[in-house]
Amino acid sequence: MEKLYVIFYLLDNDLKYELGIPIEDVSEIIRLNNITPLPDATDSIEGIINLRNKIIPVINVRHLFNIPSNNFSEQSRIVVFQYDDLITGVIVDEVTEVLRLHEANIEHIPDIFDDETSNYLHGIGKINDRLILLLNVGSLVINREVCEESFV
Repeated sequence: MEKLYVIFYLLDNDLKYELGIPIEDVSEIIRLNNITPLPDATDSIEGIINLRNKIIPVINVRHLFNIPSNNFSEQSRIVVFQYDDLITGVIVDEVTEVLRLHEANIEHIPDIFDDETSNYLHGIGKINDRLILLLNVGSLVINREVCEESFV
C-alpha cells in the first residue's frame, strides 16, 4: 500500500533534516505569520496563531529533536494538521514536495533513538538515497494538557 507524505526540511547550518507528515493529516500549509508567544508554555510550544478565527497552538519541532533554533526565512511555513479534534501547527524551514512512499519503503525506528525521540516518529522512509523521518502526528499532540494549558 502506498501513502502520500508532505515533505519538509529543518536546517541546522550545513545539516538538512528531512521529515514528512502523512498528507491525510495535513489541513493546510501557510506562511509563517504573527505567532503570539505564551508565558509559561513548554519550550516546544512556539505560541499560538489565529487562523480564520480559530486559535491554534504552534509547535516548534526543533525543540522536540534538540535541533538548535534557526532564524525563520521567506521559505518558513506552518504545516497545519488535525489529530482527533485538536488542530495544531508545526513550524518548518521549507516545504518541498508531496512524496508517495510504499509501506515496503518504511522502516521501523531503530533502537539508536532514545524513547522520547522515537515517540515522535512513525518510521523512516527510504527512497533512492534519501532517508526521511516520518512524524507521528498523534504523539505531537498526545499530551493534550500541554497544548490546552497553553490557552489558560
